[in-house]
Amino acid sequence: MRMREVRMALLEADVDFNVAKGFIARVKEKAMGEAVLRSVHPGQQVVKIFNDELTALLGATRRR
Repeated sequence: MRMREVRMALLEADVDFNVAKGFIARVKEKAMGEAVLRSVHPGQQVVKIFNDELTALLGATRRR
């Protein structure tokens, strides 16, 4: 999945434009600066970056 597709999916899900734009910018910044480990594929590493950013955006603590 390309970053453009992710941004469009966020916008279609009614995520605020500035939130989506900032999220994609942070993911791009981290993905460009990330050294690729030999044991994982680059795509897997991008998925981890997305997961980390979504967790940070939505809040890392669980509510009950």
